[in-house]
Amino acid sequence: MHAIKNILKRYRSGIRLAVIAFLILLCVVLVYYSHFIIHKGIVFTHFFYLPIVLAAYWWGKKAVWISLFLGVLLLISYFFSALNISLINNIIRAGMFITVGLVTGILREQSIKIEQRLRETGDYLNSLIRRASSPIIVLNKQGRITLFNPAIEHLTGYSEDKILGKSLEVFIPEEGQKEILQKINNIAGDPEWDAIELPIRRKDGRTAVCLWNSATIYETDGKSPIATIIQGQDITGHKKAEEMLKRSHFELAQILETAADGIWIIDRDYKVIRTNDTLAQMAELHKKEILGKKCFDVFGGELCFTKNCPLVMILSGKNFVECETEKKRTSGSRVMCMLTSRPYRNPDGELIGIIEDLRDISELKQLNGELEAAKIYAENIISNFLDTLIVTNPDGTISTINQATLDLLEYREEELIGKPVGTIFAKGEEVKPFFTGTLEELANRGVLRNYELTYVTRSGRRIPMSFNASVMRNENGEILGLVAGAKDISKLKKTEAQLRQSQKMEAIGQLAGGVAHDFNNMLTVILGYIDFSMTVTNEDNAAYQYLNEILKAAKRAANLTNQLLLFSRRQPMKMIPLDINSVILDMTKMLNRLIGEDISLKTTLEPELRNIKADIGNIEQLIINLTVNARDAMPDGGEICIRTKNVLVDKEYCRTYKYARPGKFICLSIRDFGVGMDHTIIERIFEPFFTTKGIGKGTGMGLSVVYGIVKKHDGWINVESSQGKGADFKVYLPVISRKIEEKEEKTVSLKVLKGRGERILLVEDNDDIRNLSIKVLSGNGYKVFAAANVREAMDIFDKRDGDFDLIFCDVILPDGRGPKLVDKFVAARPGLRILLTSGYSDQKSDWQTIRERGYIFLQKPYSLSDLLKAVKEILKQN
Repeated sequence: MHAIKNILKRYRSGIRLAVIAFLILLCVVLVYYSHFIIHKGIVFTHFFYLPIVLAAYWWGKKAVWISLFLGVLLLISYFFSALNISLINNIIRAGMFITVGLVTGILREQSIKIEQRLRETGDYLNSLIRRASSPIIVLNKQGRITLFNPAIEHLTGYSEDKILGKSLEVFIPEEGQKEILQKINNIAGDPEWDAIELPIRRKDGRTAVCLWNSATIYETDGKSPIATIIQGQDITGHKKAEEMLKRSHFELAQILETAADGIWIIDRDYKVIRTNDTLAQMAELHKKEILGKKCFDVFGGELCFTKNCPLVMILSGKNFVECETEKKRTSGSRVMCMLTSRPYRNPDGELIGIIEDLRDISELKQLNGELEAAKIYAENIISNFLDTLIVTNPDGTISTINQATLDLLEYREEELIGKPVGTIFAKGEEVKPFFTGTLEELANRGVLRNYELTYVTRSGRRIPMSFNASVMRNENGEILGLVAGAKDISKLKKTEAQLRQSQKMEAIGQLAGGVAHDFNNMLTVILGYIDFSMTVTNEDNAAYQYLNEILKAAKRAANLTNQLLLFSRRQPMKMIPLDINSVILDMTKMLNRLIGEDISLKTTLEPELRNIKADIGNIEQLIINLTVNARDAMPDGGEICIRTKNVLVDKEYCRTYKYARPGKFICLSIRDFGVGMDHTIIERIFEPFFTTKGIGKGTGMGLSVVYGIVKKHDGWINVESSQGKGADFKVYLPVISRKIEEKEEKTVSLKVLKGRGERILLVEDNDDIRNLSIKVLSGNGYKVFAAANVREAMDIFDKRDGDFDLIFCDVILPDGRGPKLVDKFVAARPGLRILLTSGYSDQKSDWQTIRERGYIFLQKPYSLSDLLKAVKEILKQN
């Protein structure tokens, strides 16, 4: 189709001539046919107008020659045909041909000229639109795009063939599209749009903001719209710049209003043109009371009306003025300020005033005075500081040192100032991160607390110190040096060691007591079944002898358990008033036999030694164990000194030995001059089974038993020893002011152990001991009802209406305490006899409650005879 159009366009003139020639020939044929064939007048006259009008349309007034030709042809044909036809009609027809051709041609030429002018105008407008730098869109009356210029292509990225014929929606972003189209429709009816901002969607998806104007083109009637021309301007960059400018103004205003200093701008006439709230507050006015007024009327000062006025100096050519000045408020009060002034210029660089920054330094001036006073005060504190204090430079050299440090280190001030601080510490200790170099590690850690280092004095004495140190900085954060306070912790270290030893021994004691309790339960079963076995075995039988040896070993094990209980302070004792001097004198002969002939025993006893409340057996055990330990420390012979004296323990002593307490005590000292001990051995010497003797030469229980006895008597023991110089064990025991009478124990008859059917409620959680006790008691004439816990015991007691002669109960049960259980039984049946038993005998076994209630207590492990004797004695009681 396009090729046909090109051919028609190229051969348009020839085609037009051919068409006209054909039509003229057709007219000639029609004239000939009418006049010479059918002998009539022209009956196809109207057809002659076709070539005339067509020629006029194509060639304008030139078509008159076609009209003349056809008119002349008609007249000539008339004359030659000799027909009886009116000549007038043919002349009129020929005239009509000429008239139509002439008129049509004239009108057509005028139309062509108009079209040419319109075409030229359209080309001009099209060229104008296409060459315009502003984006332009032309819409037809249906709202479709008929034309848009390259500026639109550049703006949107769309090509012409992709956009023509489409509506404006193609340019409008999807987000908010409905609202934007509604806005366009609302203003589209106006002859001209007001300038509006609309977003444009680019081909790449970005959005541009444009300012659009439009005009509607109407037909000649001025009412019918033909097209709409829309011209736009890309204001994306302008909008960004405007936003940035707005933000800059906002940020500037915020900075100005949030500034800690007072700021105002003064023009060349001394008028305030801008200020912030801080300055208004400093002046004690509102901003509206300041703006437009002379600066010296608002916030005057000592520099006003002088050559040193900042505005005068800036106008004279200075670019910066800084000074301290006193400003006067309208109320008459004054404020000290640090004033900074700079030129204020317009965009053209013209000096139009000054900008002044005023900082209230009244408090700072006051603080400076206070700081100076504080400096003097600090110097006095440093010089009189009781603990040591050292200040260093950034390179770790000493810059300040107080008198306490000099006294402790035995130096003079001039001997240490300027010296590396590391020189006063013990060699081998790592002090570099904290006291030399750049101090960066300490700076990263912040503050160093309780860091332990050792001072070395001029004489070589080593002193453990506890440090608190921090880095000093200036206002720029630069390290100025180090300040370190230190405290002598020699006594504290010694006390801590003693406390750790005491806590360790306490923990070991608790462990030993627990082991002894469980071992007692096992030994109770072992001893019981050994007794059973021996009663059914003939003494002549070899098995009887074996059982006897097992019995001896079991008793030795029970004795070892008792030693553990002594160490853990869980062995019941009979406390009576006691003169320890008498005990020592009574034991002298025995002690001499124990230590041998190569060791002498020396006693120095306080004549008026105060009495103590103690278990005599325990005290004798303590003296024997310490004496034997002293003997073993002198394998080559020597001397053992036993000393007693009255002592008064004060608070100073208690500060050194934290486990001590103030009051009156007796001190028992047993000293040897043997091999001695180092610190490591002293720390472990009271641990059970710890010994320095060879294999088979010691159990390690001697001193642990001593420790348990001392603690049980509410005392403490100190050890002083060093290698090669012997050891001195000092035992401190509290004294009593008066003697306490103790009841004598009654002897239990062993003649009759068999029962007579008495009813016994047995409460024991250990299955082996419970089964053994049932066999023993049932086999000896008693009727036994057994329970494993409190709940079972209560059920049996209730079912039997409490009809029992004796309650035999373990102290510690899985769901309660034996003493509380038997209290309930006694409350229900007053006079009910009670026998309690346990492997413990301290507070864990409610020993105090048992003694207060008067209940009989049978200590585990016990033999069959022990059990039967205890039951028989209780049942004999009224």
